[in-house]
Amino acid sequence: MNSNPEESGDRLVAALAYLYVPGWLIALLLNSRKRTDLVSYHLRQSVGLILLVMLLFWIIRFRWVVIIGYLAMLAVGAGSALAGQQKPLPGFGRLFQDWFRSL
Repeated sequence: MNSNPEESGDRLVAALAYLYVPGWLIALLLNSRKRTDLVSYHLRQSVGLILLVMLLFWIIRFRWVVIIGYLAMLAVGAGSALAGQQKPLPGFGRLFQDWFRSL
């Protein structure tokens, strides 16, 4: 693990992106000042996750299932971000990278 403070700051910003819409917006603003591959990667993952959760929340009657799934994916994504890794989320993660390439 690298102890470079700049990289640890990037990891925190990348993890912040998973904290629903407010966290995502803050991470987007911070990334626009100093764009990094790690933060951009996790912004794409988290926006896809957020949109998927919003869609499923609207469709699925048992919303607690969606909430539990979101929390599990949040843990996986934020954990990957804090570790400085660019791992796609299970399921749609690779698609999110293609769909939201401009972020």
